Amino acid sequence: MRTSTLERARRRACERDPIPIRPALIVVLGLAGLVSTARAETAVGFYAIGDLPGGAFASRTLDLSADGRFVVGASIVDDAGREEGFRWDAVSGLVALGDLKGGARVSRATAISGDGRVVVGTSQSASGKEGFRWSAAEGMIGLGDLPRGIFSNDAVGLSHDGTVAVGTAQAIRGVRTWPRAFRWTADTGMVDLGTFEKGRPTSHATDVSADGSSIVGSASSPRGRQAALWRAGESIVGLGDLRGGEFDSEALAIAPDGSVVVGRGSGPRGRAAFRWSARSGIRGLGDLPGGAHDSEAFAASLGGRRIVGRATTKRGDEAFLWAPDAGLQRVETVAREAGIELPPAWQLERAVAISDDGRTIAGTGKNPEGTLEAWLIVLPGEAPN
Repeated sequence: MRTSTLERARRRACERDPIPIRPALIVVLGLAGLVSTARAETAVGFYAIGDLPGGAFASRTLDLSADGRFVVGASIVDDAGREEGFRWDAVSGLVALGDLKGGARVSRATAISGDGRVVVGTSQSASGKEGFRWSAAEGMIGLGDLPRGIFSNDAVGLSHDGTVAVGTAQAIRGVRTWPRAFRWTADTGMVDLGTFEKGRPTSHATDVSADGSSIVGSASSPRGRQAALWRAGESIVGLGDLRGGEFDSEALAIAPDGSVVVGRGSGPRGRAAFRWSARSGIRGLGDLPGGAHDSEAFAASLGGRRIVGRATTKRGDEAFLWAPDAGLQRVETVAREAGIELPPAWQLERAVAISDDGRTIAGTGKNPEGTLEAWLIVLPGEAPN
């Protein structure tokens, strides 16, 4: 039986937990007035984000604003397991974003603008599965589809000013339907980004730089699936793969300034997180102690100075933070060494987003009740050099 938000908060309040203030729980209880709306930044500490009312308790993080104040993701809202997209901050708590008109009541918020005012994601409309753009002023608006599309598309990346969205749409090419990477603006609608000349007509877009000029993802090439980079006015560029494994790589994110790409590749021992730059090429990030040689990188801070992701160990999936001087570390370890105590029995499974300055990390994990819940950690100190 599902534990209510109030019951969960009361239980945690009885525990001896040194987490500072716990503003996330205060907001969930509807006491947002106790948190100063004038505060420019989210305070240092750990935040359990909670979930939206209805259905089993479950929420997941999918992106974070540039300054680390806003989190977006999805939460289960009914007994059928349908999800609804949300935006969260420490003052307002979880805000449901609704869904497109005419379709099934389902949505997922996957990316957010730099200032947190614009969100993109996927919902069901009268036409089918359709990417959306949401703002408080305009609500949720569908992004349409590619020419010869079948209205089965997802918007998964957004520029810092909220004007450029990227994702993947199913479209008819020849006699078959193929996934195609797209770039969307209000002026152009969805534009097919193309693929490698001699590969299968398959491509996916996963992220876009802050200024909207660089897009990353993957495309089928003669050698296999390959991490790909599209720059404005240039042809698609293949980023290669790690050595020693089956050729199979995907770019999952790009640093805000476009200088570094991260993702997952195929190494000699299995799937491995990588970091790519024009100067250094593609390089593996290593593994956590006790790792099972299965990792992937989901996001990078400005200049690629810090990278977050997931790695499998004997404990299961664990969120990691990478930095040049420290290599791969458990996010849990980094937080504790910074003086931030997590509630007992929390398992941080995936770190999927990081702020531009590298101090705020968002992800998903198992809470003390063993259910999936979104989380946020704000680290102390100044931005890394």
